[in-house]
Amino acid sequence: MLGGWLCDRLLAAGRRDAHWVVVLGSLPLLGLCYALAPLMPTAWLTLAMLIPGTVAGAAPAAASHAALVQITPSRLRARTFSVYAFIQSVLGMTLGPTLIALLTDHVFVDPSELPYSMVVVAIMAGVVGTLLIWSCRRGYRDMATAPSN
Repeated sequence: MLGGWLCDRLLAAGRRDAHWVVVLGSLPLLGLCYALAPLMPTAWLTLAMLIPGTVAGAAPAAASHAALVQITPSRLRARTFSVYAFIQSVLGMTLGPTLIALLTDHVFVDPSELPYSMVVVAIMAGVVGTLLIWSCRRGYRDMATAPSN
């Protein structure tokens, strides 16, 4: 709900790239919270990191769906969403856990170092995701301001 609310506020303020702004602003917070969570000394502090991380993770989900609707011609929306959902699922369910396992087994070489593998993957995902979203700012802004199809 927070992501949708932020998008609405930014759109009302005249930001046609509101969805992009919300996604870009959420990813660093998401990466930071998920990187810090495994390092917390208590369950309550871990939860204190996971709550804002989860909120930051939900915000770009809502904003990215709205962004796809905004920039995709109506005749291509179903295909676009299918490809988007497939790629998101494949990356989320295979790449993340596999990278954590590979780092734990081959870099840290000790199962007790699992939290550090989680930290590395969270930081990498946050940085790479932020850079990828940042790199498409001009193209998204141009498409978001183009006449609707």
